[in-house]
Amino acid sequence: MGDSIYNYVYQFNIFESDYEALPPDSDGASIYSCSSTANGYSNIDKTKCIYSMKYLKHLEGRNTNNNFVGGCKYLNYKLCDIVKDEMFKYDSLTLLKKMKTENEGYFDNDICDDNIQNLSEEIINNVKKLINLYDNFHNIKSDSISNGNINCGMAKACAYSYMSYGETCKSQKDHEFCNEL
Repeated sequence: MGDSIYNYVYQFNIFESDYEALPPDSDGASIYSCSSTANGYSNIDKTKCIYSMKYLKHLEGRNTNNNFVGGCKYLNYKLCDIVKDEMFKYDSLTLLKKMKTENEGYFDNDICDDNIQNLSEEIINNVKKLINLYDNFHNIKSDSISNGNINCGMAKACAYSYMSYGETCKSQKDHEFCNEL
């Protein structure tokens, strides 16, 4: 299954920029494909589905890039977000397989397969905590570079979040999360 998703969260801001920079659907093909893929799901956000399909195709072109695995882990997180309101929560692997099956020939059959897995609600929440920490850290870092000052309030909030998340490691069994923290 490869590395833990936690090992790549520090790069999620880069992958998010790539994801959000994808062009809107111009030919309607992605809308049709997502409508087909969404059959059997009651609450799929088709816009997120379209962007996830485009991002998967984007990753396909970067299969030899060092960021490929991290991009797949980011896609895993996004797919879990798409299916989170379904009866079978966080079943991102089934959604990925359905995207590929419904769009046969559009994607490499095995793209991201080794890096997508169903994630528990606990893992998703821990990923969100790490994203929050990294976002705060990046904000502090960029603010201090551009202004030459460190925003102490922002730094305190970041430290407080880190400490409170660290407290959960005393009772939590997710050692991979605690190691990344």
